[in-house]
Amino acid sequence: MKRSLFLLLQIFVVVAAFAGWAFAKPSSSVPVNDLRQLSALADEFISAEERMLVVTIRGVGERKAVLGLVGAHPEHGGASCGEIGGKCVFVLRHSSFGAGALSETEAWMGRAASVMEEYMLSGTWNINVQGWLQDGKLADSVWEVVESAARAAETESYEDAATRSLSYSSPLFQSSIISGEEQINLQVAAHRVTDSDRWRVTLGTPAILIEY
Repeated sequence: MKRSLFLLLQIFVVVAAFAGWAFAKPSSSVPVNDLRQLSALADEFISAEERMLVVTIRGVGERKAVLGLVGAHPEHGGASCGEIGGKCVFVLRHSSFGAGALSETEAWMGRAASVMEEYMLSGTWNINVQGWLQDGKLADSVWEVVESAARAAETESYEDAATRSLSYSSPLFQSSIISGEEQINLQVAAHRVTDSDRWRVTLGTPAILIEY
């Protein structure tokens, strides 16, 4: 677990640097509304039974506090501690699956926030939802639904033969990052899996941090 989270942390930093992201200030508040809004948006084209919810919290704190958090509650995540100024970077991550994912994730977020408060730590939150596009729905319809339901304005896009990813600014979500010169708080991607010829849809706020 700790090794996988250390690798996640390394990937997180590399991806952020490559994309030119600038992160919002760490927060001690729990973005439950962002979770609910993202899940409701996913309901439009991903069935609840086939979805995965992933929440990642990243923060920096004093070595003693971070090691206390990870040591006392190892199920919450892992830490990578540097020598500069006695600071440690920590990553807390939780994944849940299926119809009960939303309630399970809400409960975990509450517990994680309590543990962080116990050690006087705060962090930046990232929420991702992923699942198969519902039968009978077209991949092209995803963008229309997102832009209408989330009142989202497109800021960036990427597309190749099997993948399309769009970044947005939406009034429904509070957390945001700066990507290039644009502020984004929602990213939606669809990828056609060759073996099954099905579309895998991923939503993230403020951005996608998992493979899509």
